[in-house]
Amino acid sequence: MEAPSLFSLCMKTVSVAIIHGCDYLHDIFDLPSYVFDNLIVNLPPVGLYNYRNLSNDDCGRRGFTAYSIDNQRKCGRYDEFDAAWNALYKKRWPENIKRMQTTSSVTLEHGVEICKSVNHSPDWLQLYWEAHLQNCLDEVTERALLPAFDGHISGVEVSDSILNSIGYTGGRTHDYSRLSYHCNKFGQYARCLRLESVFCVAETCDLLKTCKLQALTFRRIMHTYFPHVAGLCMLLKQNRETLLSIELVYSQLSPACVNQIFNSIYKEGAETHEIRHLYKIISYFWLQVISDT
Repeated sequence: MEAPSLFSLCMKTVSVAIIHGCDYLHDIFDLPSYVFDNLIVNLPPVGLYNYRNLSNDDCGRRGFTAYSIDNQRKCGRYDEFDAAWNALYKKRWPENIKRMQTTSSVTLEHGVEICKSVNHSPDWLQLYWEAHLQNCLDEVTERALLPAFDGHISGVEVSDSILNSIGYTGGRTHDYSRLSYHCNKFGQYARCLRLESVFCVAETCDLLKTCKLQALTFRRIMHTYFPHVAGLCMLLKQNRETLLSIELVYSQLSPACVNQIFNSIYKEGAETHEIRHLYKIISYFWLQVISDT
């Protein structure tokens, strides 16, 4: 087994510092360009994300006048990192790339298509952390659906495989292992999410408070269980300023529930809502016919 070089060990140390934080992160901008370039292309997702925020903060706080031309270029590089996020997305979710390339219309997995149509070209940083958050939600859903589950979904820990995939390795901490951490840190990038009925609770509104959701898919909402209907309506009301699409899968809703849903998406003082698409997939609405006479 070949021993690691001093250069590779230094790169690993700096990468860990970017991921977990230290008091000398601004010194990264003083690295020679060839070292700096090698570091950036090898950062894991959370490291690249932290670097972007670091460059925003450091340049905004100190201004470009304190830097050389080379350091100004380093500070502005985050605008050119779309290709890096594209590569990270393809590596983690190659099946999603194939679907995005072959799908030209809104389908069951319509969230990404709506985001693409609104933004014209994909924002890979946004799509990466949105997909990551969806992975976290899906994993927590599996645990929350177990009969023995009795607790707050925000406190459920995500698996080591998810943590490792974004660069959190070498042990778990009280912060980044919990669902609440990922929602608070990456929720701002979520535009399209799928939620099981167990997430239709008031707690989820707080978890997703930084989201600007354009599309929401709900699964297994039953009119016979009022708390889930009420939670769904709370989520719709919280996101009605940005929401464009609602999808209901394997759901059964009474006329009263349908009225509650539509009342939740109307903006105060407005005569209509902004919803462009309403889908029901293998779902049933018991609609009440109202006579005009």
